[in-house]
Amino acid sequence: MMMHCVIVGTGDMAHGLAHLYSNNKSAFSGHPLEVTKPGLEKSGSFHNTGVPLGKFSEALDRADIVILAIPPSVLKRLVYENYPHLRNKIPVDVTNSSIPGEV
Repeated sequence: MMMHCVIVGTGDMAHGLAHLYSNNKSAFSGHPLEVTKPGLEKSGSFHNTGVPLGKFSEALDRADIVILAIPPSVLKRLVYENYPHLRNKIPVDVTNSSIPGEV
């Protein structure tokens, strides 16, 4: 079964995950990956990784797995505001804060 994965975020964590995916030829596994963030309207490749950029709501609608590589300070708001697009998805939270207790 093919699973479509989307990384939400365009920072260092998203960049690292996209490179890991690209370097391990995961694109040939039949499990596509794309990168997006709220408000993203452009297309192309994400930081020369070969991983495509996708429009935010469309990417979430295609996704089976959603990797949340965003700052912890916006995590709750993003999930709340986009719940209809996130229902029935597998969320993966990779936020990492240097502030103790920040969720």
